[in-house]
Amino acid sequence: PLYVIDLADPTNPRVIGELKITGYSAYLHPVGDGLLIGVGQNADLEGRTLGTQLSLFDVSDPANPQLISSLPIGGSSEAEWDHKAFLYWPEDGTIVIPVSPWWGFCGPAVDCLADRVTSPAGGVVVAQLQDRQLVGRGTIQHEAATDTGCWNPLQRSMVIDSEIVTIGYDQVQFTDRETLTKRDSVSW
Repeated sequence: PLYVIDLADPTNPRVIGELKITGYSAYLHPVGDGLLIGVGQNADLEGRTLGTQLSLFDVSDPANPQLISSLPIGGSSEAEWDHKAFLYWPEDGTIVIPVSPWWGFCGPAVDCLADRVTSPAGGVVVAQLQDRQLVGRGTIQHEAATDTGCWNPLQRSMVIDSEIVTIGYDQVQFTDRETLTKRDSVSW
């Protein structure tokens, strides 16, 4: 479950709200106005994980937290255990997370964004928070110069002006933030 804990008295923390969900959010990121983005794994009712999922929670009423949007991603993401792998750009709601598509599927009849990553050089999923809705925008991949043997060598991203910059073990790529079209890259 997602718990809301009152820490007004640090010596006596109290659970004041709870939301039962399938799956889990391993990383929670505040995005203002009582909203949290969760990065974790979706699961079926038996507890079997179904791949990475983004979730949007409304905790503005601490006694009654709500799941208001979710976006199945699939695969596995380093953002679950390393917050530096997660990018949220508040100016336009852009969300970028690295993903390895081979480590979990979304379930039957679900279009996994992670399945669009086919390069052994790795990739990221780009989503967007539009008002109170999570929307999948697409993926960014690096071209493979060599196989690094890593499960996803593309693990960091940042925004510079109108570009998403993705950083891998052997290259940096610049992608137009609006169109997700590759502009340039540098390899070493």
